[in-house]
Amino acid sequence: MATGKYSLDEWTSHAFVLGHRSKLGGKISLSKWHDLFHNRFYLGKTGWGRRGGGERDGNHTVLTDPATFAKVQEVLAKHDHYKKRTQRHEYLLSGLTYSLDADSPCLVTTQPSKHMSYYRNKTKVNGSQVYYNCQEIDEQASVVIKSLVIQPESRPQIQSALQEWLAEMGRTSEDSELSRARQRLDSLRTKRKNVNRCLRASMCKRARSSVMN
Repeated sequence: MATGKYSLDEWTSHAFVLGHRSKLGGKISLSKWHDLFHNRFYLGKTGWGRRGGGERDGNHTVLTDPATFAKVQEVLAKHDHYKKRTQRHEYLLSGLTYSLDADSPCLVTTQPSKHMSYYRNKTKVNGSQVYYNCQEIDEQASVVIKSLVIQPESRPQIQSALQEWLAEMGRTSEDSELSRARQRLDSLRTKRKNVNRCLRASMCKRARSSVMN
């Protein structure tokens, strides 16, 4: 693998021809080979994490030198075309599309072999998923957005309507503040009446007490 002769996918097929089989007799999966070639067990390490997280020196024989292992990682990264395409792709409406056919939000998927991306519904319709071509949907979104542009001849009317709305909002706000102020005044009047009533009651009680003495 360090020679760069094979991509990971090509190696998976080549290893099958060489007689390397899975437990069921088929090809060893690409993901298994991927994990195998990244495993730092070859460097004499054991534990968890390819990047050294929780790993330690093992008691087994080192199977390769650091330079060869690093070369393998470089070759794997070079041939990882799917990962590169996925990372570069930007989805215009990711998280915003909704399928009426399935009554569910849409996910996004890319098929590198076809150079196509799709919005697909989360739930199935009649046993299968519905796919929507990203390019076609994005073009529709462009048309909708352009239709929302305010034309020059409509701007004075919209500006006037906004000014009226803001003025009404201002009046509503003023009315609300005035109403709250009136409520506070009424509350103060009530408290003053209560205080005066208590004060008169206290003075009457003192007067009666003075007469009795």
